Amino acid sequence: MSNLSPKKLKNLPEQFTSVEPAEAMERAWTFPTEWYTDARIFELEQERIFKREWQYVGHTSQLSDKPGSYFTAMVGQLPIVVIRQQDGELAAYVNVCPHRGSLVATGSGCRSVLQCRYHGWTFNLDGSLRVAPRSDRESKFDTSDISLRPMRLDTWGPLIFVNPDLNAAPLSNTLGGIATLIKERGFDLYRHHLRASRQHEIKCNWKVTLDNNTECYHCNTVHPGFSKNYHVDADNYSVFAFDRSFSHLSPLKDKNYDGPWNDFHLYYLWPNFMLSARGNDYFYTYSYVPVDAHTTIQYNDFFFPESYSDSEVEEAIGHIEQIMREDWDVFEKVQVGLRSGMLAHGLLMPDNEQLLRHFQRLIVNTLEK
Repeated sequence: MSNLSPKKLKNLPEQFTSVEPAEAMERAWTFPTEWYTDARIFELEQERIFKREWQYVGHTSQLSDKPGSYFTAMVGQLPIVVIRQQDGELAAYVNVCPHRGSLVATGSGCRSVLQCRYHGWTFNLDGSLRVAPRSDRESKFDTSDISLRPMRLDTWGPLIFVNPDLNAAPLSNTLGGIATLIKERGFDLYRHHLRASRQHEIKCNWKVTLDNNTECYHCNTVHPGFSKNYHVDADNYSVFAFDRSFSHLSPLKDKNYDGPWNDFHLYYLWPNFMLSARGNDYFYTYSYVPVDAHTTIQYNDFFFPESYSDSEVEEAIGHIEQIMREDWDVFEKVQVGLRSGMLAHGLLMPDNEQLLRHFQRLIVNTLEK
């Protein structure tokens, strides 16, 4: 028998009762927790976010200078191919054959044309259809306007971003003040080389990962090694917010340290990209690609100078992935709590979690417009 009377049940704290997302934002609550678990919200995000926004797919060093050099990647649930055209310019296409929907390219390499292995439809480097076998036997089949679906492509230094929305604003609108901030910090994106790539499956909604990375409020309890070396307190850990991006900066605690690692700085670009660096010594990228409402793939590219040996690169990645594992453990526990359905909204601390509020406002404004 329950020892809670009906009257006591009615007096549960307010956050256990759902309110409209806009009202939740004003109260410094999270949006409804069902937004982390609902398949309908996930599909809406695919349409309104991941098919309309700039997303990182790779690095210019993944392509040679030879026309036809290409690599493939995923943007949300969209397979894409990035290729160097005949004139040397880069282009991106949806990696789906307009015939029956098979992938046109796989992996990476260099080809004079792109050919679907299913029925042999062949495309030029500009995406136009070159050959459709047996089309000459069709009296009413016009091939003149058939092509791979193009995507917008832009770069931030050597980092390649694509956007399925051909009418989207330029990438610079998403960068906001980040480009100036990086220049002021003396950080050079061109200085290092892509040395390794990793991917990890995380059992959580993609937004859980970004909620976490908006703040270092969790660092003292989740990252003891990091917080031992870097300032994570509110007085010394700085955050910088722009309309569609933000940055963190944390100095080392040891002012006399003269090794390669100095300050920690992180940059976020809407909706799912981050870049993290240790001074100007090396950096690594994150892309959080949603698989379903409860699963996310984290893609990381690691950039180091040539002076780092392979063993030094692996050692550094080991330290980085220790911090990542600490986060993954928290992400998955948060997802379990959110799936319980027992919490309608999370309560936020308006100042300590100001960037989280900003990120969630972007989500709400995008999905509810």
